[in-house]
Amino acid sequence: MLGSIKKDGNSWYVVFDLGKDSVTGKRKQRRKSGFKTKKEAEKH
Repeated sequence: MLGSIKKDGNSWYVVFDLGKDSVTGKRKQRRKSGFKTKKEAEKH
């Protein structure tokens, strides 16, 4: 599973790329947010 770490204001979040939806062909992503530091986000 590929992902990226980004900052939104004062908190960090992780976006996971789950691949394409077989029906619609659109990208599927999952976002987990609320991390105070970049290192904290990297652990997840």
